[in-house]
Amino acid sequence: MTGPLEGIKVFDVTVAAVGPWAAMLLGALGADVIKTEHEKSDVIHNVEPTQRGLGAVYSGCNFSKRGIDLDLKDEKQREVAYQLIRDSDIFMQNMRPGTADRLGFSYERLSEINPRLIYASASAWGLGGPMARMTGSDGPVQAFSGWASMNGTEGGRWEMYRYWGQVDVNSSMYFLLAILQGLLYRARTGEGLRVETSMLGAAIHAQASRLGEYFATGKSSGPLGSASATTAPHQAFLCADGAYLAVGVIREEQWPSLCQALEAEEPLADERFATNPGRVEHRKELASHLEAVFKTKPTRWWELRLTQAGVPNGRFLDLVDCFTHTQYRDNEFLVEMEMPHQGGIFAGNVPWTFSDTKVGYTPAPKPGQHTEEVLREHGIDPMTMESQPGKGRSASSDTALDRRDGKSKLVAGVLEGYRVVDMTQGLCGPLASLMLADAGAEVIKIEPPQGDYARQYGPPFYNGGLSAAFATINRNKKCVILDLTTASGKQALMDLVATADVFLEDLGPGVAEANGYGHESLQKLNPDLVYCSITPFGSRGPFSGRPGAELVVQAMATCCGTLGKQGGPPERLGVDVANMNTASAAAQGVLAALFRRMTGGHGQRVEVSMLGTLVHMRGLIWAAQSNPDYWAGWQCESYTRDPDYAWRAKDRPIYFNLRRGDEEDYYKLLIELGLEENLTDPRFGDGGRNATGHGRYAEELVSIWEQGFKGKSADEVCALINRHNGEATPFNNHETLFVHPQVKALDMVHTVEQPGAGPIPALLHPWLISDLPKGVGGPAPTLGQHTREVLQGLGYAEKVIESLSVGAALPDAGVPRVKG
Repeated sequence: MTGPLEGIKVFDVTVAAVGPWAAMLLGALGADVIKTEHEKSDVIHNVEPTQRGLGAVYSGCNFSKRGIDLDLKDEKQREVAYQLIRDSDIFMQNMRPGTADRLGFSYERLSEINPRLIYASASAWGLGGPMARMTGSDGPVQAFSGWASMNGTEGGRWEMYRYWGQVDVNSSMYFLLAILQGLLYRARTGEGLRVETSMLGAAIHAQASRLGEYFATGKSSGPLGSASATTAPHQAFLCADGAYLAVGVIREEQWPSLCQALEAEEPLADERFATNPGRVEHRKELASHLEAVFKTKPTRWWELRLTQAGVPNGRFLDLVDCFTHTQYRDNEFLVEMEMPHQGGIFAGNVPWTFSDTKVGYTPAPKPGQHTEEVLREHGIDPMTMESQPGKGRSASSDTALDRRDGKSKLVAGVLEGYRVVDMTQGLCGPLASLMLADAGAEVIKIEPPQGDYARQYGPPFYNGGLSAAFATINRNKKCVILDLTTASGKQALMDLVATADVFLEDLGPGVAEANGYGHESLQKLNPDLVYCSITPFGSRGPFSGRPGAELVVQAMATCCGTLGKQGGPPERLGVDVANMNTASAAAQGVLAALFRRMTGGHGQRVEVSMLGTLVHMRGLIWAAQSNPDYWAGWQCESYTRDPDYAWRAKDRPIYFNLRRGDEEDYYKLLIELGLEENLTDPRFGDGGRNATGHGRYAEELVSIWEQGFKGKSADEVCALINRHNGEATPFNNHETLFVHPQVKALDMVHTVEQPGAGPIPALLHPWLISDLPKGVGGPAPTLGQHTREVLQGLGYAEKVIESLSVGAALPDAGVPRVKG
């Protein structure tokens, strides 16, 4: 088997993490990725820790590539780059807006060289707005985008997430989504194009489930410790052995099961806790009841009881647990890549598996390792940098026509004319189908008669009782009610699937198969179908049949280890990273499978899991802690540090680091702040890198920096630091974020008319695809709103539609239909 992107050629000039990580995933999907740099110009070459002298994090971002050394500032070598780009399908860069243009690598210049080129750009803040030309990285974007405002103890200070890389890799996931859409666009139209994303836009979109709360109330919820703002009980509970257990009740039927497992009659009988909205509203009172019960028995006892009862639960694993945990091993969530120049380095495995195509990593290259090999393949003499006539190769043709209408002009998106049947509920699957809807697909959301359980997530609710979280992630879809416990409901599903391109399900391993709509059954019905399964923990191992929940998956992926104080109560990452990022992975898998189908393949099954996705996204941790030369750097020390908060200015806190400036910049900054006496303090050495950001002495030096900030507003302090080549931004919550001109320049919030609720905000996707519009589509559907329309389109008689729409059983055979 070959990868779904076999034959695609990528010219990668990205640095740090966002671009390299996305390029790495293109390589894992089968593309030939050429990483281009000069004399270790990638800024993370020497980021601690090193392994055999080379940054482990650098290698962790660059698996599945070939490395070449080219000086793009040298005229002759720039011409060589042009020749390689002429033979490429994708050009990737993440320089500050305008930098690539000055180097001679603008979209206009490269599209002249290669009219079929996909030009992919990822910026920190977006191409327009007052911050567009600022540098950016994980820390500043985390602070500015609102991520940190949801971390920490309830009512306490906002806390930075100490895993430096989560926002970076989150941005990479969206960058890859945009590039895969670019490949589909070119395959359908025959035209090259430009795709763009930004770290800020990606960080905002990943907050979709939490932003529903803000959109409905106009107020930011703030940190909640380990608790959830939309479901309860969904938090960590201390057990008798001093360990914590993550528990997540996300469906109504799990609530009585929890109480029965705990033998807790009082909360079960309390009317305040009868529904999820009531439990969320009275979360503290509920937690006090349950905390007393959990303290009576050890973790193991409650883990057994809750698992038997079907209630999501899990321990808070540490890094050592992960390398030996059966669930990790059985699903190959961690892999070790052996490299002669660096030894073995661990990686979080790719987040998807495909039934009919091969994906996975190859070892990362030593910088410049493949220069001679690649140049000779393209007909260039490595010694003279001169072309050799008659030699070289061409980019892939992907000339296979779309099975609908061949090359055509697209208006609504790259999936215009495609149909997605979505059987998922909750947060993850529905966000994945929203991404496909925003890419132009028609998404038909199948709900049971009682509706998607996320319709009860909250408060808050809009007028008419619609969950704010549900409204935010189910925009732009059609809703059909089908009772799949009946033969007629199943038949209607089969008729829909026969017309579909994509089928999404999150029922759990074996459930769809047992009910007659597993991959093999549907493939016989529709051989071109791309079938996507989403599971909490993977399809193998002792956890495969367990239900999942956001906090449970975060706990098992070690996410909570880099928040809060060592030995203190666990805290969750406020962004629903397990659900949101797995949605990105599912959408990526679907797009890659569709591209494979379009260019000569057929339908196949794609599988992603929430735990597997989070383990993948924590790849920098695995790389750094593989076998470091010494124990240093963010990825090693983040688990044993005190919480990172912020530096206080006069009006609000800021975040800053000095990783880009030189010694002269640093001295001038200290003098201007009146802190020059600290120049002799060794903690302030190394250009300020150890004294700021996630530097090793940053937390203990906060009070000294704040003396220099006294009397200055956050904007004044940030402007001063940025003037000296630092990276500084104010901390935002959602209230300050969405009034900022930089966010307005991203144009990610529009208004939709929601039935029963009136005009409400709608969060748009963060990618731009050539000239395609960024349409909002329709609002979230009411339950069953499109049942009649969709079933009429399948040729169903009115009488049958009425029966199906209320979930009534129909005769087991001879379902009456009108031929359409």
